[in-house]
Amino acid sequence: MKLSKLTPLILCVLLSGCTDRLSQESDAQHAIESMYAQRLQSFQSAPSPSEMADAYVADVAVDAVWMPQNSAPIVGRDAIRDWSVDFFSSYELEIRAQNIAPLEIGKEMALRRFTTTGVYVDRSTQTQHPFDQKYVDILKLQPDGTWKLTLHMWSSNGSGQSIW
Repeated sequence: MKLSKLTPLILCVLLSGCTDRLSQESDAQHAIESMYAQRLQSFQSAPSPSEMADAYVADVAVDAVWMPQNSAPIVGRDAIRDWSVDFFSSYELEIRAQNIAPLEIGKEMALRRFTTTGVYVDRSTQTQHPFDQKYVDILKLQPDGTWKLTLHMWSSNGSGQSIW
């Protein structure tokens, strides 16, 4: 097979397109993983339920939807914040283990699947409610280059008692 003088140029153009895409995916993955880590640290270290809710919704899109197990959807960042204040006023969250599947990243959307085990502690009674749950998050790339959560849904992995 005879290669033309243009073959190295064509290969270079093709490969650089691939490396640009890989670089963009790597940048997106880093940005999303950093957002989740900062978000978790921020709401877990906040001193009050209201401040926890503010940190919890900081990376949530205005038109986001939360879909808790056995509950009606919660639509919009303001409604999600109100729900969060109520939740964080009622329960302390102790995450014991998390298993995060590889991110699936598209041009403007990303999918994150994960499982978490831990305990919800009822603030009024100190009753512990163990949990083992699965989650799906959809994120959307914003015009400013940040990623925002647009859908968060979860359900139990077991048949045990649930706070939901």
